[in-house]
Amino acid sequence: MSSSTALAALVGPIKYASAKGFANLERVKGLQALVEGAVAKARAEGVDPAALQALEAVTRDLDSADLAARRHAVTQVGEALAALGLPAGFEAALPRAP
Repeated sequence: MSSSTALAALVGPIKYASAKGFANLERVKGLQALVEGAVAKARAEGVDPAALQALEAVTRDLDSADLAARRHAVTQVGEALAALGLPAGFEAALPRAP
């Protein structure tokens, strides 16, 4: 199974958080818990463990006070969802400065 109902539930919040150049990002709260819960449910649904590890790796920055870190984490979640074939349709953050 490449995607799941639990992961599909993340598409809306990721789209909203990244819309209009991440203008909504400060209004979106609890993304870390939302993604962690979806990953746990997706694991029970039999989603590829390697794909879930990619999502788990970025969860700690989803609620960071550092907006650049949050944008980067939201982008990574969107990319992971898109790689699983979900219609993420999110706006990617610009690459982080070194």
